[in-house]
Amino acid sequence: MKNEGFYSCKVIQKKSNKIVGLIDFKVDEEVYLSLLMIDNSIRGQGIGLRIYELFEMYVKSCKSSSIRIDVVTNYDKHVLDFWIKNGFRSIESITLNWNKKVLPAVVMRKDF
Repeated sequence: MKNEGFYSCKVIQKKSNKIVGLIDFKVDEEVYLSLLMIDNSIRGQGIGLRIYELFEMYVKSCKSSSIRIDVVTNYDKHVLDFWIKNGFRSIESITLNWNKKVLPAVVMRKDF
Protein backbone atom coordinates (compact mmCIF):
# COMPACT_ATOMS: atom_id res chain seq x y z
CA MET A 1 0.00 0.00 0.00
CA LYS A 2 2.95 2.31 0.61
CA ASN A 3 3.67 2.30 -3.14
CA GLU A 4 0.13 3.62 -3.68
CA GLY A 5 0.65 6.54 -1.27
CA PHE A 6 -0.97 5.02 1.81
CA TYR A 7 0.30 5.60 5.33
CA SER A 8 0.03 2.74 7.81
CA CYS A 9 0.35 3.60 11.49
CA LYS A 10 0.34 1.48 14.63
CA VAL A 11 -1.61 2.64 17.67
CA ILE A 12 0.59 1.98 20.71
CA GLN A 13 -0.70 2.00 24.29
CA LYS A 14 1.77 4.03 26.38
CA LYS A 15 1.51 2.12 29.65
CA SER A 16 2.06 -1.31 28.10
CA ASN A 17 3.92 -0.34 24.91
CA LYS A 18 1.56 -2.81 23.20
CA ILE A 19 0.09 -2.38 19.72
CA VAL A 20 -3.65 -1.86 20.28
CA GLY A 21 -4.72 -0.69 16.85
CA LEU A 22 -3.94 0.17 13.26
CA ILE A 23 -4.87 3.01 10.95
CA ASP A 24 -4.29 3.07 7.20
CA PHE A 25 -5.08 6.04 4.96
CA LYS A 26 -4.20 8.02 1.85
CA VAL A 27 -4.11 11.81 1.93
CA ASP A 28 -5.52 13.67 -1.06
CA GLU A 29 -8.22 16.28 -1.66
CA GLU A 30 -10.52 13.53 -0.40
CA VAL A 31 -8.72 11.39 2.19
CA TYR A 32 -9.37 7.67 1.90
CA LEU A 33 -9.44 5.95 5.29
CA SER A 34 -9.02 2.28 4.47
CA LEU A 35 -8.64 0.95 8.01
CA LEU A 36 -9.16 2.05 11.60
CA MET A 37 -9.03 -0.97 13.85
CA ILE A 38 -8.78 -1.14 17.65
CA ASP A 39 -8.07 -4.34 19.64
CA ASN A 40 -11.30 -5.90 20.97
CA SER A 41 -9.77 -6.23 24.44
CA ILE A 42 -9.91 -2.44 24.89
CA ARG A 43 -13.16 -1.82 23.04
CA GLY A 44 -15.63 0.55 24.66
CA GLN A 45 -13.00 2.74 26.33
CA GLY A 46 -13.22 5.58 23.81
CA ILE A 47 -9.82 4.87 22.26
CA GLY A 48 -11.22 4.46 18.75
CA LEU A 49 -13.03 7.78 19.06
CA ARG A 50 -9.89 9.54 20.29
CA ILE A 51 -7.80 8.10 17.46
CA TYR A 52 -10.43 9.20 14.95
CA GLU A 53 -10.60 12.72 16.45
CA LEU A 54 -6.82 13.10 16.15
CA PHE A 55 -6.93 11.71 12.62
CA GLU A 56 -9.62 14.22 11.64
CA MET A 57 -7.50 17.07 13.04
CA TYR A 58 -4.60 15.85 10.91
CA VAL A 59 -6.80 15.61 7.80
CA LYS A 60 -8.03 19.17 8.29
CA SER A 61 -4.44 20.41 8.69
CA CYS A 62 -3.70 18.85 5.28
CA LYS A 63 -6.47 21.04 3.78
CA SER A 64 -8.41 18.00 2.57
CA SER A 65 -12.09 18.62 1.90
CA SER A 66 -13.50 15.25 2.99
CA ILE A 67 -12.87 11.74 4.30
CA ARG A 68 -14.18 8.64 2.53
CA ILE A 69 -14.52 5.20 4.08
CA ASP A 70 -15.94 1.88 2.86
CA VAL A 71 -17.79 0.13 5.69
CA VAL A 72 -18.69 -3.57 5.55
CA THR A 73 -22.35 -3.67 6.54
CA ASN A 74 -22.74 -7.25 7.76
CA TYR A 75 -19.72 -7.27 10.10
CA ASP A 76 -20.71 -5.33 13.22
CA LYS A 77 -23.58 -2.83 13.49
CA HIS A 78 -21.59 -0.79 16.03
CA VAL A 79 -19.06 0.05 13.32
CA LEU A 80 -21.66 1.67 11.06
CA ASP A 81 -23.19 3.50 14.03
CA PHE A 82 -19.74 4.81 15.03
CA TRP A 83 -19.24 6.47 11.65
CA ILE A 84 -22.75 7.93 11.56
CA LYS A 85 -22.28 9.42 15.04
CA ASN A 86 -19.06 11.01 13.81
CA GLY A 87 -20.77 12.85 10.96
CA PHE A 88 -20.42 10.44 8.04
CA ARG A 89 -23.24 9.92 5.58
CA SER A 90 -23.91 7.04 3.22
CA ILE A 91 -23.15 7.75 -0.43
CA GLU A 92 -23.75 4.40 -2.12
CA SER A 93 -23.97 0.67 -1.54
CA ILE A 94 -21.12 -1.38 -2.99
CA THR A 95 -19.69 -4.88 -2.95
CA LEU A 96 -16.11 -5.45 -1.80
CA ASN A 97 -14.05 -8.44 -2.87
CA TRP A 98 -11.35 -9.32 -0.31
CA ASN A 99 -9.40 -12.48 -1.02
CA LYS A 100 -12.27 -13.82 -3.12
CA LYS A 101 -14.75 -13.12 -0.31
CA VAL A 102 -17.62 -10.89 -1.44
CA LEU A 103 -18.84 -8.47 1.24
CA PRO A 104 -21.71 -5.97 1.19
CA ALA A 105 -20.54 -2.46 2.07
CA VAL A 106 -21.48 1.19 1.98
CA VAL A 107 -19.33 4.13 0.89
CA MET A 108 -19.50 6.90 3.51
CA ARG A 109 -18.20 10.46 3.38
CA LYS A 110 -17.69 13.35 5.76
CA ASP A 111 -17.23 16.80 4.22
CA PHE A 112 -15.52 19.73 5.92
